[in-house]
Amino acid sequence: MKRRIFCAGTGLLACLVLIPVTTGCTDQGPAVTPTPVSPTTPTVATPATAKPKAKPVAPPAKTRSVEDKVGVAQTDWTPQSAARALLSMLVAGEFSTAADTFGEKVKEALPADKLETTWQTVQLQAGNYQSTAKAAKQTVVGPHQVVDLLCTFEKSSLIFRVSYDAEHQVAGLFFLPAPPSPDPKSPGDNSSDTGPPDVQLETEFGTLHGSIDLPSGDGPFPAVLVISGSGPNDRHGNQPALKSDYLRKLGTALARKGIAVLRFDKRGSGKSMFAAEGEKDFRFQVMVEDAIGWISLLRKDKRFSRIGIIGHSQGSLVAMLTAQRVPLDAIVSIAGPARSIDKVIRTQLARNLAAQPKLKDQSTAIIDKLAAGQTVEEVPALLQSLFRRSVQDFLISWMKHNPARIIATLKVPILIVQGTRDIQVEVSAARALKTALPSAELAVVNDMNHVLRHIATDAEQLPSYSNPKLPLEPSLVPTLTRFLDKTLSVAGKP
Repeated sequence: MKRRIFCAGTGLLACLVLIPVTTGCTDQGPAVTPTPVSPTTPTVATPATAKPKAKPVAPPAKTRSVEDKVGVAQTDWTPQSAARALLSMLVAGEFSTAADTFGEKVKEALPADKLETTWQTVQLQAGNYQSTAKAAKQTVVGPHQVVDLLCTFEKSSLIFRVSYDAEHQVAGLFFLPAPPSPDPKSPGDNSSDTGPPDVQLETEFGTLHGSIDLPSGDGPFPAVLVISGSGPNDRHGNQPALKSDYLRKLGTALARKGIAVLRFDKRGSGKSMFAAEGEKDFRFQVMVEDAIGWISLLRKDKRFSRIGIIGHSQGSLVAMLTAQRVPLDAIVSIAGPARSIDKVIRTQLARNLAAQPKLKDQSTAIIDKLAAGQTVEEVPALLQSLFRRSVQDFLISWMKHNPARIIATLKVPILIVQGTRDIQVEVSAARALKTALPSAELAVVNDMNHVLRHIATDAEQLPSYSNPKLPLEPSLVPTLTRFLDKTLSVAGKP
C-alpha cells in the first residue's frame, strides 16, 4: 500500500495522512512505498501526558463519548490532552481505539488498518518514536481546534498535528516536518547565514536579495542564475519549516569548478518581501520579471562572461519563459514538470482524493474554473490551503503555461536533468521535455531525489528534506559542469 508525501499549501513537504491536498507544485504527487513491518517498540513508551489514572465510569458502548474513547474525562477534555492521548495510542499500537476518535469522514479515509500502515511509514522514514515535547501549540482555525505536538524520532523531529471539531472528534491528522532551530546569529532570518555578501535587485515590486558564489582567481567567469522551485524558498533552498541547504551546496560546488552562481531569496522568503498586498496580487509573470532583472544585473557586471540559468522544479518553467524574453547562453532544467499545472493538480487530486469522491468532484470543478480563467468564491474548508481565494489569481496565471510547448520554441542549449528517486517529478516528465525539444541533452541521475540528494531507500526520503548536512548526489555537479563548461566557455576558457 502506498502512503504519500505532498506539497502543502506553502510548498512545504509534509506527510499528510488525512487530507492529501497539494499545491500542484510538482509533476507527480510524491509517493513513498514502504515495506510492511511489524510495529516497532519506541524508546519512550508514552508521550509526555499519559491517560489519567482515575477514569470516569464509562456509559454503555452505544453512547460512549469521544472523551471516553481517548481516556480523557469529559469535564477535563482539552484538545491538547486528547491529542497526547491519541499519540499515545499510536505509540502503543492501539489503532482501532485511535480510529474510534475520528469523525466519520476521517474514519472513512483513514480506517484502523490504514492508520497502522501510516504510523509504520512514519517510523520507517523518521526512525522509532522517542519522545514528545512538554510544550504544545494550540490554535483555532474556523470551527476547528488545532494542536501541534513536537515529536522526536530517531532520525528527525516531526510535528504531530491534530484538528478537532465541535464534537471533539478528529477532523484532521497530519505529520509535518518540524521547523529548524533558530539561528542564534540571525534570529528570524534564515537567509543571512555566513557566506557571500548580499546583492540586491531593485524592482517595481520591491527589493530582492541574493548572494553570488564567486570562483577563486581572476575573471571574467561564466555565471548562472539559480531559480528555485515553488514555495517560499530562500537563496539556500530553505523554507521556514525545512532546512535543506541544497541550493547553497550547489552554488558553492559550482563556484569551486569555476562557475559563478547567483542565488536569491524568492518573494516572501528571506529578505525578499512581497509587495504590500502580499500573495493576493502576486502573479506567475512577476517571477519571470524577477529573473530578467537578475540576468540584466549579471550582464552588466564585468566579472562575468556568458550567462545561463539553472531552474529547479517550478524554476524550470520560469527559466524557459525568461529565455523567450532575453538572450541566454544555456539553460539547465532540474526536475522540471512537462505539463501545465492544472493538469498536474487534477491528476494528483484524482488519485489522492479517491476515497473522498465528493471532495474530488469539488476540486475538479474548481480546477475547471481556474483553468478557464474564472475565480471561485466558495471553496470547501479541506481545499482552502490549495484554492484559497488569495492565491487563485496566481494559480490562473500559472495554468496558462505548458512547459513542453514552451521548451519546443527555444533555441538556447538546454540540459534536462532528472533523478530516478524524485518522488515529486517522474522521469517521464524529463523524457517528455526531451521529446518536445530533441536537440536538448537529457541526463537521468540514478538515485537522486527532488532535493538533489542520493537516496538509496524510501526511508531516507523525508529526512533528506530537512537535513542540511547531507551532501549532494555525487554525480550531479560533474554532470552540470560538463554541460556548462561546453556552453558557457569563452575562447576555450571556462
